[in-house]
Amino acid sequence: MNHLFDEDECRHQLIIDDFKHAMMERPTFINIISVEDLMSLYQSAKTHAQIRCIEQVPVERVMSREIVTVSPTTSLVEAAELMLQHRISGLPVVDETSRLVGVLAEADLLKAVGIPCHHPTRNLWETLESLFLHRTSLQGFQGVVQEHMTAPVIGVELGTILEQAVDLMSKKRIKRLMVVDKAGQLQGVITRSDIIRIFLIQAKQLAG
Repeated sequence: MNHLFDEDECRHQLIIDDFKHAMMERPTFINIISVEDLMSLYQSAKTHAQIRCIEQVPVERVMSREIVTVSPTTSLVEAAELMLQHRISGLPVVDETSRLVGVLAEADLLKAVGIPCHHPTRNLWETLESLFLHRTSLQGFQGVVQEHMTAPVIGVELGTILEQAVDLMSKKRIKRLMVVDKAGQLQGVITRSDIIRIFLIQAKQLAG
């Protein structure tokens, strides 16, 4: 995987002897802070610098571009089948010009068939699999996506940095953001998992 930012300043790994030699050049430091404290401070500062770099990464460098979508006129049965087939909990809804017009979330789908969206002992996949095993239950899937989708959609434009995306997710208490261009056409989806993965990758690089 390509690095998400310029790491030229991080290429030279410092060791304890480097800090000892540096402190010997400044004797006044020795009476104020230990080498171990200085190294710990350096590592902490380096971590914060790496986080700051990641936060400035634009969402298009992280988002998923292969997206399963539906149209406003897609039937609920077909939408449910897509969710089950791809193991996804939400479907962006786009018109004939690929402009984002809504989202059909798992809560919307379950509500459409009269099932509580937060069943204590059953997740979305178990619910859908149960319904499709008993085809008669599918009679409850009436209508098309546009009758049950959520609109307008909370999303961001290309060029939005991760820091802003994370802040918006936190404020709106959502797990994903649709990414559109200036014309409102869907370009990708970024999820909390995508963001967490980037931070984990960088954490492993720092540990290594």
